[in-house]
Amino acid sequence: MNKIIITALLIFTFIKSNAQNEYFTDKFDQLHDKLSLEYAFTEWKNINWNDLYQEFQPLIETAETTNDTLAYYLALREYLFHVPDGHVAIYGWWDKMETLKHQQVGGSYGFALVELDNGKLVIRLISENSPADSAGIKFGAEIIELNDVDIYTFLETVPIIWAESIPATNEGRKLNQLRFAGRAPVGDTIKLKYKNPGDVDYSTVELTAVDDQFETLIRTTMSTSRGDLPFITYEILSNRYGYIRSTSCGMEDDVPAIYGGFRTAMEDLISADVPGLIFDLRINEGGAPQIASIQAAFFYTDTTFYEYTSYYDAASGEFKIPDEPQVHINSQTFEPYINLNYEPGSLYVEPVDINFDKPVIVLIGPNNISSGEGLANALQKLPQCKTLGFYGTHGSFGNMDLAMEVHDLPSKLHVYFANGRSLDINKIIQIDSDAIGVGGIIPDIRIPLNETTINRKYLEEVDVELEYAIEELDRLTGIEGEEVTIPQNFKLSQNYPNPFNPTTNIEYSILKEGHVKLEVYDMLGRKVKTLVDEPQGIGWHKTKLDASNLASGIYFYRLHSGSFVETRKMMFVK
Repeated sequence: MNKIIITALLIFTFIKSNAQNEYFTDKFDQLHDKLSLEYAFTEWKNINWNDLYQEFQPLIETAETTNDTLAYYLALREYLFHVPDGHVAIYGWWDKMETLKHQQVGGSYGFALVELDNGKLVIRLISENSPADSAGIKFGAEIIELNDVDIYTFLETVPIIWAESIPATNEGRKLNQLRFAGRAPVGDTIKLKYKNPGDVDYSTVELTAVDDQFETLIRTTMSTSRGDLPFITYEILSNRYGYIRSTSCGMEDDVPAIYGGFRTAMEDLISADVPGLIFDLRINEGGAPQIASIQAAFFYTDTTFYEYTSYYDAASGEFKIPDEPQVHINSQTFEPYINLNYEPGSLYVEPVDINFDKPVIVLIGPNNISSGEGLANALQKLPQCKTLGFYGTHGSFGNMDLAMEVHDLPSKLHVYFANGRSLDINKIIQIDSDAIGVGGIIPDIRIPLNETTINRKYLEEVDVELEYAIEELDRLTGIEGEEVTIPQNFKLSQNYPNPFNPTTNIEYSILKEGHVKLEVYDMLGRKVKTLVDEPQGIGWHKTKLDASNLASGIYFYRLHSGSFVETRKMMFVK
């Protein structure tokens, strides 16, 4: 009797398991039909849905035939990652995702890369005791080959399907490839040709990937989610400039928290008479466009166009602008309302009763997405506002809607996608990346990527974007450098390369015109070189040290300008 029961249970389990998966192909076909009709940017991005179907339908069919849920999930994820849009996403089956992710990129060589403005690809992260670290590879090492292939050619082969979100722009894709170039299945090997800072010749080493619990991915995360960060935080930096961080545009229920928090911040900063403001949108997950527009309203004095929207219309098979204007938010009652005097489908920035009209620097980056990009776009249009960052925003501004379930047993699996477009005043798609991977908000002030800035950002863990924002506000407000109480406005940067042989570069910034001295001392405190001894103007300066006639060893270089004195250490290795 027990054997009969067990046999029956096994048969039932087998039938149930097959029943769960017998419609892989049906679900995929339904998803594909829906996306190819309703995805908002098919023509804009030149998506060839037929080619994608021909490539992935056989993989889905095989997964169904073999009853392989892992293969089904992987095929769906790869299919979706061919659509460059952060609003395209697959949610659910987290255990399967983690299993596949570990299989494919669970191994680490212990490094991540960054591309400098001069075209060099260098190490921006070395994990302690990792294969790269144990092999003697240093921060700032230049990489020219991986597996005997030119580094740029190799990067094009690096898969990024385990990125936190689908990159929309060429820039975003490259940033993820630079992260994943140092990852592979556990046990895989890679040959790396590199040159450490200060070395004359290149070296070659073979590394074996080890399980690091995704450390390098966590430390270089490109998540657009704010996580546990509050919606709004603010402060006055050393009693001078105001600083506000906005991490989300939220949903309708979040209006009191976001608008209320933002209003409190603006009231306090205006009351303190701050001469300028830094508005930090580097991590902003987007949300309701109405909340973005109401944050922008504190900087506008006139009612100003924000966007039109258009959505797929099943009756006509086309994307159409709705018959009514978008819902606006009343800044006094927080209640939604529609102003029929506005054009159909339109949203406006409606000024509130307080206004900030002094210089504003808006910090942006690739973790700024969706309505967060719309907020940056609205501010960038104002003459008193400038955007600043190393990189542009994500480039995914469409309106996201639930597409469909693509499986529901044993747990639900969903695919999301953008089914609405944001249009500019000329009714042309705005911000979303196009067919050649260009989109997002481009910084008005792009911070240089060189040895100095990557050392400060990644090695010294300095908020370089904030430093540059302060410097730009200093310039815009005309505040003299010596009055600045914020540390490091006068800057003496770490020399590069370091160690060096026989030359190295030294950069520094002067915030008040005057006499400048830059001198080099040995370990005994004896002056061995004078590099600068002259009047210099405000701004960044660069000089070179040639140590050909010095002995190997540790040296110190000191900058003296007015009341500012700073000393740094460097190493000369012959």
